[in-house]
Amino acid sequence: MVRDEIPRYSVDLHFMIRPGIGYLHISGFQETTDQEVSKALDAMGGDLNGLILDLRQNPGGLLSEGVGVADKFLRKGR
Repeated sequence: MVRDEIPRYSVDLHFMIRPGIGYLHISGFQETTDQEVSKALDAMGGDLNGLILDLRQNPGGLLSEGVGVADKFLRKGR
């Protein structure tokens, strides 16, 4: 038996609901959440008019990753 690392992603769902409206589910704030959100937003395209950010059943996690995700959507100083 060989021990292996199993990756657990924090962005487990992302897709377009309809043109211009995306959906993104974050299951927890882990070391890679900020990067995963960036990749998911890039995959959905640049012409998003709205986004459903689903944080249901998210137990929290690393503050720095939560701040990194919030920085993508909030203006500086908010």
